[in-house]
Amino acid sequence: MFAEIAFLLYIGHLLADYPCQTDHQAAHKAGCGREGWTANRAHAATRVLICGFLLIVGSVVLGWHLPLLPAASAVLWIGVSHGFIDRRWPVAAWMRIARQTGWAAHGGAAHVDQTAHVFALTLAALFLSWTISSSGSRGRGSCRIRARKGLDFSPRILRSHPLILGVSRTSPDPLAPSEGAHPASVSRDGNRS
Repeated sequence: MFAEIAFLLYIGHLLADYPCQTDHQAAHKAGCGREGWTANRAHAATRVLICGFLLIVGSVVLGWHLPLLPAASAVLWIGVSHGFIDRRWPVAAWMRIARQTGWAAHGGAAHVDQTAHVFALTLAALFLSWTISSSGSRGRGSCRIRARKGLDFSPRILRSHPLILGVSRTSPDPLAPSEGAHPASVSRDGNRS
């Protein structure tokens, strides 16, 4: 489920950051004053709407049971963290601390910016996956391993597995090797080789 959620959130990120971001937002979202904050909030709100919409679509199409409050919290986190990162000074500060001023001067800030966004999306996807797995709300995109129809996990089948042969048991087993026999000297059908 984590991969599915992360993928949808990443697609939402790409949609909001590129085709749905206006030139005005791109030029002014890091600026001071009312115009900068308005552009920043509008861009973050676009991201919240797109990511929220994609999570709803994922819930319907993939049969997820996303709890409303955690899903809303994750989408809000995405909007707030994106708005913060897009102020640009956090990326510039990070690059100064990491001694990447040369790379920053040659376009590296865009890469650090996108890495920070993907990290925030990953945290949101991990949070949602953890919330779903801990609440027991599972759909078809479940994190829990389930036995599929037709698979036999009976003790006899498991004991005949070559990696399990030779493990001592309290009850006699016709497939188990005799005392002192090396597991490699017993074939899968229990006969000594």
